[in-house]
Amino acid sequence: MRKLIVVFFAIALIGGGSTVFADETSKRQLAEDLLVQLNIDKFTEISIPMIAKMQENLFKSKTGEKVKDEYFKEFSDKLWKLIRKEMAWENMKDDYIKVYSEVFSENELKELIIFYKSPIGLKFIEKTPLLMQKTMEISQVRTQRLMPEINKIIEESVKDKDRREK
Repeated sequence: MRKLIVVFFAIALIGGGSTVFADETSKRQLAEDLLVQLNIDKFTEISIPMIAKMQENLFKSKTGEKVKDEYFKEFSDKLWKLIRKEMAWENMKDDYIKVYSEVFSENELKELIIFYKSPIGLKFIEKTPLLMQKTMEISQVRTQRLMPEINKIIEESVKDKDRREK
């Protein structure tokens, strides 16, 4: 009788484990399908140059000059080359799949895929790069507007630190 119970539990564990593995594989595939539908690979490609341009504009606004300094240009080029390489879709794909499959249930992933294949979902995907660009522009303007206050806070913090150390 004990042998029968042990065999039953062993079969249940093995069978249950393979079901969980199959569910996770299916869920990961759905997450990947959703990411493909969303064109996440293209968004990562276009977002990095947008951020680089924002950084350059911020530097220009802070210095009041065009970026002519060859050292800054060389530094910036090296920095963004490194970032582009590290943030490339091929390097981030598995991480994105893992996150999407952790955050969404299998049913939610299926529903999202259906939505993003619908006419309004496709329209949303199509317009997302423009939305990204416009929201980044808003952020850039707000950041530039805040720079005097940010610089003031930095200066006050440095002065305060100096006073505390004396």
